[in-house]
Amino acid sequence: MKHIIKGKEPESLKTYRTQTDGASYDGYREKDDLRKALLEEQGYICCYCMGRIKDPTSEFMKIEHWKPQDLCKSLEDLDYSNLLAACLGKSGTVRHCDTKKHETPISIHPADPQRNCEDLINYTANGIIKSQNPDIQKDIDVTLNLNAQTLRDNRVNALKRMLKLIKPNRQNSKQFLQRKVVELNSKQKGKFQPYCHFISSFLQKRLDRLNKKS
Repeated sequence: MKHIIKGKEPESLKTYRTQTDGASYDGYREKDDLRKALLEEQGYICCYCMGRIKDPTSEFMKIEHWKPQDLCKSLEDLDYSNLLAACLGKSGTVRHCDTKKHETPISIHPADPQRNCEDLINYTANGIIKSQNPDIQKDIDVTLNLNAQTLRDNRVNALKRMLKLIKPNRQNSKQFLQRKVVELNSKQKGKFQPYCHFISSFLQKRLDRLNKKS
């Protein structure tokens, strides 16, 4: 899960929410504006699994309400800070992310400015996400199903592709790792690499080991 820094909301969303009597999420028609803004600030990855979302069309993504709509008070379902871009959440018969979460509240929030989700989780080499917080672990395992085998395989395969790039650069491995960690934690041409936080966490651990030896 990658920490999301929320940007400016689309002007069409602000105008509708502030100038329309009886405004509601279902009544807001300019959702393409919203999809585009959400994907751009998230670097075209899912707010939960970090899988690639190709473009803002409804075919490839869902608009996620972190606080479920059933629990939202008046206009909360139009609050930009509560809105995220999620993948379709389907891998064969497996459901994950927002599709699995549906209307269940969760405690971990990828866009919480006061509580960075990246500090609340860690990973094993075989792609499992762990947290010392039992509520967050339940979010990961049950509500979001982020440790589904398909997602674990996706994370591991993305790491393997990165490790193949490291082999030819063994002589300058420290500099290479430093550069890759920076790249993974920043958008490249407006996009994050899928599963970027998982890969960068693994590379950072390797870099820390090299620094201890030197």
